[in-house]
Amino acid sequence: MDLNYWRRYLSWIRTPRVLLNLSLLAGTYALYLLNEHVWKELTNNAFLHGHFNDALAMWIFLPYINLLLSFYPYRVISITSIPACLGLALLSGLGWEYLTPLFLTRSVSDPIDVVMYLISGMTYALFVKKVTVS
Repeated sequence: MDLNYWRRYLSWIRTPRVLLNLSLLAGTYALYLLNEHVWKELTNNAFLHGHFNDALAMWIFLPYINLLLSFYPYRVISITSIPACLGLALLSGLGWEYLTPLFLTRSVSDPIDVVMYLISGMTYALFVKKVTVS
């Protein structure tokens, strides 16, 4: 395998869309780890303990899906429009909050979490739209 093969094979990593999704995924995961290991220990804030991770959910889930879709070789497919992000956030939220408790006894349904998923999906779509336009 020559050097040109690897340059062609790995060229998809250098596209702005993939770099944006990789950086959002890494940054959001860093915020999640900070919340779990630092902020929750320092404060008794109910939002940080109960809903902050839910507010980050779509900021991890949507870039991950878009990274997987970037492997599709025939068309450029990404989930960045507001209706698509909200639809996926709603389906994910309903699944995680209302279907998961049917199978896991330790799981609890919380309607505020679904609202957090929707807010998270909306802010992701608006952020990606703002960043890609400018």
